[in-house]
Amino acid sequence: MSTYNIVLSTNESTVVAEYEPQTKRSDAYQSEGALEAAFIKMLGEQGYEYVTIH
Repeated sequence: MSTYNIVLSTNESTVVAEYEPQTKRSDAYQSEGALEAAFIKMLGEQGYEYVTIH
């Protein structure tokens, strides 16, 4: 089942987002380091750059 949410509505247009819940649940846990690495990778794929702070 899909759920639609209104993101933005004006007199000229309406923007909606579709959310499809995952049916599969993980039986394993992810470490905080693995979660952080996956998040940084996802942000990099979206165009963000990793900056090292000294």
